[in-house]
Amino acid sequence: MLFFHSHNKEKTKKITIPTVGLLVHYAFEGNTNDSSVNESHATIANIANTEFVSGYDGVSKGLRIIGNDSSISTLGGHVVLPFLEFQDYEGYSFNFWYKKERVGYNVSHGEAIFSIGLEGGTCLQIFQKNNWVFRIANNGQWYSLGSHQAEDTSWNMISLTYDDSTKTFKIYVNAQLINTLTGTSLEPVTYKHIFLGRHDWGGGRGNSTRLTAVYDEFFIYNRALEEQEILGLYGS
Repeated sequence: MLFFHSHNKEKTKKITIPTVGLLVHYAFEGNTNDSSVNESHATIANIANTEFVSGYDGVSKGLRIIGNDSSISTLGGHVVLPFLEFQDYEGYSFNFWYKKERVGYNVSHGEAIFSIGLEGGTCLQIFQKNNWVFRIANNGQWYSLGSHQAEDTSWNMISLTYDDSTKTFKIYVNAQLINTLTGTSLEPVTYKHIFLGRHDWGGGRGNSTRLTAVYDEFFIYNRALEEQEILGLYGS
């Protein structure tokens, strides 16, 4: 475990970072470097439409991506993560802080907060519409992992875990469990792309980057984090 303190105007939080199974950690402190031992650095796409701003604790930095108002375009800022073979392990977890500003074009169409794979094929998505939509697709067949109505323009910590031994997905918001789905798994992803603020479809010929939002402290693990570990990341 690693420990550090997060400061804001109201209180100081002691953050506990689990190190077992850590695949990547993007702190977004002025760059998209991976601070884990794996050094799987991410890439900013359309850097003119991104900037580093105040992070979730009001002291550290976060990465702001600036989307566009086009229905189909890659002109908006987004982040490309190196593809990790996360499905080769006993499970996986994604944990990060997120603050929405707006969705361009049409909020009912939405945009991916976080996307793996290809829509219309096999993918995992956390999608920003009027609410957050958590979902996977296996060969075009959608499965809902739940949804959540979050307060706009405020910081929230999102956690998604999967335990392969029980075929169980769990969704947490601000370290509170909001949904559990058992008996479903994500089939092997063949379109090996991971994005923040973008999703692809039609064999990758179509894509959009309509989201304007800020990200901070992004983690990927090769196992399902326990609830106490998620509480530690939240600073409870």
